[in-house]
Amino acid sequence: MKRYDFLILIIILLTSLITQATALPSGEIQHDIKILDGSVAFCFDKNDAYENRSGVYSGTTPMLEVDDNILILTIKIKFSQCTNDLGDYQFSQKSPYKQFYYNYQLPGSGVINKTQITPKFVSLRIGKDGQYADYFEKALGLQPKQILRLKIPMEYVLNKQSFQNYKAGKDIISELDYWIHRIIHFKNLDTQFEQTDIKPYGIRRIRFAIKNINDVQEIFVKYDQAQR
Repeated sequence: MKRYDFLILIIILLTSLITQATALPSGEIQHDIKILDGSVAFCFDKNDAYENRSGVYSGTTPMLEVDDNILILTIKIKFSQCTNDLGDYQFSQKSPYKQFYYNYQLPGSGVINKTQITPKFVSLRIGKDGQYADYFEKALGLQPKQILRLKIPMEYVLNKQSFQNYKAGKDIISELDYWIHRIIHFKNLDTQFEQTDIKPYGIRRIRFAIKNINDVQEIFVKYDQAQR
C-alpha cells in the first residue's frame, strides 16, 4: 500500500466520522473500514502483516428493516489479510476459515516455534446493549465476501415500555451490538501442544430510531461505532 493510499484511507475515515454524527437512513452504506479488535488496521509493511496475521474484516453499516414485530438486519462483510506482493503490502481477500501459520520466538532464547492456526467456527453475533451472554447468531460461510441477514424479534430488541410504544405507533430509539465471533484452534508444530480458544473481533454498537411517518413506521440508523 502506497502513502497516497494512506491519505485516501484517512479521508475515508474522516468522512465516516462526519457521517456518523448525523442520522443515517437505514440502508445507507458507509465506507468500509478495516477492523481488528475494535481498532483500525493498516497494511504498510511486514510489521503490519504480522500484527494482523489472523486477518481483518470490513463491513458496511447494517441495513435495518421492520416487518411487523420483526427487526431484519442485513450487513455486507469482507474478510482480508495483509499480504506482500513483490514489496507492495496490501489487503487481499481471504476466507474467514483460511488456515495460516506464524513463527514464535521463545522469550530469552533463539528457539523459534511454528504455530498452525485453524479457524473452526466463525459467526456474526447480535446482542442487546452490553448483554453479550444473550445473543442471536448467524454462522458464516467460506467466502471472503458475504451478505448476512438476521431476523430478530422486536420483544428482544426493545425493553417492555419501548415495545409498548412501538406497538402503539409511537417513535422509539434503541441500540444493538454486533461482532464477529471466532473459535480458533492453535497447534505448535514443534512441541505438538494444542489449544482451542475464542477470539472475537471488536464489538460495534448501532443506535437506531423507528418513527411513525404518515402512519408508516420507518427506521433510521443514527450511528454505528466501535465499542472495544
